[in-house]
Amino acid sequence: MTGYWLAQVNVALARHEMDSIHMQGFVSRLEEIDSLADHAPGFVWRLQTEEGDSTSIRVFEDPLMLVNLSVWENLEALRNFVFKTLHVELLKNRSQWFSKMDTNHLAMWWIPHGYECRRNDPCT
Repeated sequence: MTGYWLAQVNVALARHEMDSIHMQGFVSRLEEIDSLADHAPGFVWRLQTEEGDSTSIRVFEDPLMLVNLSVWENLEALRNFVFKTLHVELLKNRSQWFSKMDTNHLAMWWIPHGYECRRNDPCT
């Protein structure tokens, strides 16, 4: 869609705390995958702490509920990152680390180019 970026948010329910040995296979890849996203063609922005951590931001009372929010130039760029990079390895193994959700856990919407994305007021 010309003149717009694609924002996406997804939530996941971790099976264990992030510092648990059971989550080590996921956590050990986070820096690599986040860096891959940051440098992916079509990447615009992602919600993260000042240290670059996207998993320590809590928006739900349940500490096992994680949120991922990112902005991309278009759907093709997001699709390529998710399914055609090393990110797909985490998807294939997600049942080891995350419980299956019984409700909607992904949303996407278009935002006009030039929206400023900030941690406390994302993409406004």
